[in-house]
Amino acid sequence: MGLTNAVDQTDKEAEYYRNMVVDQANEIELLRNNVNELQGNLQKSYIRIDELIEENKNLKINLNIQDHWDSMDRSWQEEH
Repeated sequence: MGLTNAVDQTDKEAEYYRNMVVDQANEIELLRNNVNELQGNLQKSYIRIDELIEENKNLKINLNIQDHWDSMDRSWQEEH
């Protein structure tokens, strides 16, 4: 009986550690998926930032042009 109990105890410990390893593997897989998703979001954010910078630049150019034409209109109106 002593040997059977020792084997049973060893099997229980082995199952406990096997479950622990499986749980850790599942958590690692979940974390890898999270990192991949976050990296994708980061890349999309960089692209969007570049788009917004370009849009901002174009708006500034357009506003400066508009300011220039407004200034020209004011000058013309003052002259006439």
